[in-house]
Amino acid sequence: MDIHIFKFRPGQLEVRAGTRVTWTNQDDITHTVTSGIPERRDGRFDERLEGRGAAASVHFTKPGVYPYFCGRHPSIRGEILVN
Repeated sequence: MDIHIFKFRPGQLEVRAGTRVTWTNQDDITHTVTSGIPERRDGRFDERLEGRGAAASVHFTKPGVYPYFCGRHPSIRGEILVN
């Protein structure tokens, strides 16, 4: 998955339990991949991607819906569906 021009691409991803998802920052500025919604972080993950080329991974072991956003730019949002 990428963060490019202030968007998570793709914005929604469906994976199987046990999958590791990796985000790569394609922008020149710092973004985060933070679980929950801006109004209610859930503490499952909070990864900082310091500029272009930075990457972070999260291992999804349990089925469910995992919304996430950028902590620096709360309008950037995405969702992982794990089954």
